[in-house]
Amino acid sequence: FRFIGTAEDRIREDYLRIAVAMLEDWNKKTCVGNFLRDIYDRRQAMNHGHDAPDRMPDVALSYAGYFWLDFRGMRNRKLFGMNGNNGPNVLIDMDRGRIVVLNAAHTNFDWRALVYNAIRNGGLPN
Repeated sequence: FRFIGTAEDRIREDYLRIAVAMLEDWNKKTCVGNFLRDIYDRRQAMNHGHDAPDRMPDVALSYAGYFWLDFRGMRNRKLFGMNGNNGPNVLIDMDRGRIVVLNAAHTNFDWRALVYNAIRNGGLPN
């Protein structure tokens, strides 16, 4: 296997590969699956004091092992969220088998429509 593309293409695909691997392991009794379920069970409530109300840290109500968890409006679903500097976002719905990976060059995008609502509603708005 040889990947042809830019470094940014490889990074984008790496986020998706990580998310797919996490989703697959969540449903297996493997070391990684057990670890993911364990950190989910040990999650800690968050103290919200952020200034960006439409971003992942302000919608997630708990945190564990570098993952945002317990998203407002979807607390009954097991979601794992990750976000990075300048826009990369990953949100994995372990219950419904959905993954949203967003790569952005800037942070001025509608996070709620492109990430949160895509997981919540099962797709992007028309």
